[in-house]
Amino acid sequence: MVTTLMVMVSILPGCGGSTEAEIDLQTSPEAVGLTELGEVLRLYQIQFKKPPAKVADLAPLEQMAGMVMDTIRNKTIEVIWGVDLPDLGEQPGLVESKEILAYEAKAPTEGGYVLFRDRTVKKLTAEEFNATPKAAPDHSSKD
Repeated sequence: MVTTLMVMVSILPGCGGSTEAEIDLQTSPEAVGLTELGEVLRLYQIQFKKPPAKVADLAPLEQMAGMVMDTIRNKTIEVIWGVDLPDLGEQPGLVESKEILAYEAKAPTEGGYVLFRDRTVKKLTAEEFNATPKAAPDHSSKD
């Protein structure tokens, strides 16, 4: 009986199948905010057929993106504007593109969460951040 209980207890922590990093992405306000930003950028590009060029462009979606827009305005999150998303489907990451699109302002010096062009979010060290390519604005998408 004691052996069975010990085996069950040792198995339980892994039962959910989620890693610590996956749980952190779901609970960290910074990661959640970047995930929401990815969705707002996707919806904007679907609606307007081009990427937003500045934070003011997101005004039509502000009701759903209010918290995200606040973090952009107060410079907690930095965004590389004017970048086309490689895929506008609901599921992020289906068309892999690991160029940084947005990031916590502290990421270049302290590390932090980043949003890639494929709308996936990951926590990087400062060294990883600085070694990772940044997205380039698509200048052909101007009005």
